[in-house]
Amino acid sequence: MTCVHACANHLFSLLCQHTPNPPFHHVILPPNIQLFGIDSGVKRSTASSAYRRVRTAAFMGKKLLNLPDNIHHLCQISQSKFNNQYRMLLPEKMYGRDFLSSSHLDSLTRIDANEIYPLRAATAHPVEENFRVQLFEQLLKIDHFLSTDYLFNLGELMFQSDASYTSCDLHSEETHLLVNLIQQQKSLSNVLLGAKITGGGGGGTVVVLARNSSEAMEAIQDIVNQYETMTKRQTRIFSGSSSGLIAYSPMIIDM
Repeated sequence: MTCVHACANHLFSLLCQHTPNPPFHHVILPPNIQLFGIDSGVKRSTASSAYRRVRTAAFMGKKLLNLPDNIHHLCQISQSKFNNQYRMLLPEKMYGRDFLSSSHLDSLTRIDANEIYPLRAATAHPVEENFRVQLFEQLLKIDHFLSTDYLFNLGELMFQSDASYTSCDLHSEETHLLVNLIQQQKSLSNVLLGAKITGGGGGGTVVVLARNSSEAMEAIQDIVNQYETMTKRQTRIFSGSSSGLIAYSPMIIDM
């Protein structure tokens, strides 16, 4: 969806639960901020055992909560309602063999009797992440040129998201190190604002929110130099954006 429908210098907001044609829209990035990606050098896979374990745990938690029929997705629950009514109904962790149900509502995964599932963290994540994403988008829309307070709040939302992934064990030592290095740099200066692991976790790329300045690129390069020295891994830095395929005229190739 992003590769086809993206718009340069915008974030792509997609409501995934509405299939097969999920609604989407574009959210412009204010001119005083920019995004970077730092490839940790660790391969990410949503087919990994960690991602599968967390996905299964979220469906197990949803089943155990016995939600009303009008709630089809965990992200439909408000964060306050989840904290007040549901969070403490869930065990922090559960062996698969202790899940006393014939189904966990997910046809793509199966419950391993000997696996320990992070039930509470995995169930809470989609509820909390949905709130963070909506708030992030609303903050971006407040003003064309965001004030320092708004920028710090955007960065904090990204750090919270990364912490939530970590609580589900959807991270790697390397991506965790990158985020920690960025947090340390943020405390020294106000150039880098926030960071989080991307995608399904377990490796891959860390996305960084920064001020739109030459100092930001210097700070990113300094982070990468520290990281490569500490891990002996080779990284790549991604910056800039472009529109998706739909923005370009079809190319005719004469064979």
